[in-house]
Amino acid sequence: YSKIKHLRLDGNRISEMSLPPDMYECLRVANEITLN
Repeated sequence: YSKIKHLRLDGNRISEMSLPPDMYECLRVANEITLN
């Protein structure tokens, strides 16, 4: 799994619904994920 703690996707045209459901398994230590 990834050790990323902050992930910003606000520069991309990604919606929360387009993210894979297993994303949270890979980003276990992330405490902030921004999609705005």
